[in-house]
Amino acid sequence: MSYEKQITLKDIGGYKEEKEEAARIIDFLKNYEEYTKKGAYLPKGILLLGTPGIGKTLFATAIANESGVPLITLNAEGQNLVGENLFNSINEVFQKAKKNVPCVLMLDEIGNFLPKNMGMGGSDRSTDILNLLLTTIDGLSNSEGILIVATANNSYEIDDALTRPGRLEKSIHLSMPTSEERAEICKLYLNKSELFSEVDPKELALRMGRMTGAMVKKVINEALIYAISNKDKKIHAEDFTPFIYSTVMNGVKKNNNEKDLDALAVHELGHFLCDYCLNGEVGDVSIEQFSSTAGSYRRLKEEERAVSSWSTIYKNIAVSLGGIAATEAILGEKHNGGSDDMRKAIFSVVAAAQSGLLGFNCLPKMRGALGEQYPTSPNFHPMLNAVLTGAYKSAYNVVRENKAFVEAVIDKLKTKKVILSKEMESLVNEHKVKTNMEMAKIKFPKGNAPMIVDDVRGSVFFSGTPEEINEIEEMINDMD
Repeated sequence: MSYEKQITLKDIGGYKEEKEEAARIIDFLKNYEEYTKKGAYLPKGILLLGTPGIGKTLFATAIANESGVPLITLNAEGQNLVGENLFNSINEVFQKAKKNVPCVLMLDEIGNFLPKNMGMGGSDRSTDILNLLLTTIDGLSNSEGILIVATANNSYEIDDALTRPGRLEKSIHLSMPTSEERAEICKLYLNKSELFSEVDPKELALRMGRMTGAMVKKVINEALIYAISNKDKKIHAEDFTPFIYSTVMNGVKKNNNEKDLDALAVHELGHFLCDYCLNGEVGDVSIEQFSSTAGSYRRLKEEERAVSSWSTIYKNIAVSLGGIAATEAILGEKHNGGSDDMRKAIFSVVAAAQSGLLGFNCLPKMRGALGEQYPTSPNFHPMLNAVLTGAYKSAYNVVRENKAFVEAVIDKLKTKKVILSKEMESLVNEHKVKTNMEMAKIKFPKGNAPMIVDDVRGSVFFSGTPEEINEIEEMINDMD
């Protein structure tokens, strides 16, 4: 049983709507008798969804602490529970909860309790555990005052039976924080030390695109350790750069292999050029080497979008392939080291296809709502090849047209190792990077699938003239 009194909703930055939802549950727990006398009942369960480090466990802890009720937790992975031990622990934790009502019972990372690939069959024991959870939750009365809070990384880990009314009937999805929400998170941690008094939370938040609350906390703590170890040195926003990169790269900084610097610098400048020319974005470029990887390009504005147009997706595929294309365009040969970029590009195409953006005759292998399998369309792989080839050509042309810029900047990058966005923007203006050129236009290749002139698809992808469509067909012929 845990009583972490220091954590409340005020200690969680952002998530305004989610905290309003949690506040209603908290008020119910704090005024349990009043609500039940008037006929209301406490929902049996809440499912908190979100990527690792997003703050699900923190959220559940805050609900219990602010309500003033006990928090009882079970974490199968953290407590190394499997098989019979897990089966017994589930029984024990529910019994403990019944003795401490009202209370919050947290089933942390509930996906680790359950059969993998629901609907596809799991082990007999893991299926028994699912059935145990279902029957135990069903056996609870709404008047018992036990609020189950389960956490999971995504809804695919959870069997639909668990989320039916009367079980984990309310879902709260904690998405990646926006820049404004990250600024709130930064402010919470920066206010804990006077050494951060000169740091603007909004400026720092911009440098932390696509970071969870846990990652933000880690970066600020690393910066504080650095400041204290340097005789309480005052920290400024730019001082956070190495700690941001070490957190993103998830490793220890290492010395670069000088032989690899040219290829690495060209690779990262390729990503930068494609993002600048195709999206108008200016980010940081680094060739720092860490335990797990070397080099990176990071946008300042890395906000998650719930909806993206095909043109945005296609341009981002070109950005992903920009590093691979740059080594060929500048150095005259292809290098390895772009496997992560290729995986990212392929994933983007697959995700677009799963959404129907590549047409209903071009679907990848998919699983239905009931676990049924749909085979890959014969048109999918030709389309995957065509999209990747077209995006690669766009990236290659962008870099080739700006070869002078790469050659002018490469030595500076090799010397400094990291060039921040403000300086990159100055360099772009100084060297007059070409952005308004024909090759920067989106040219969607149809591959072997008859799609471009299709009414449904044309409105999504390509609203071109007959001449433009002929141009694309000629480009496709050149690929063969």
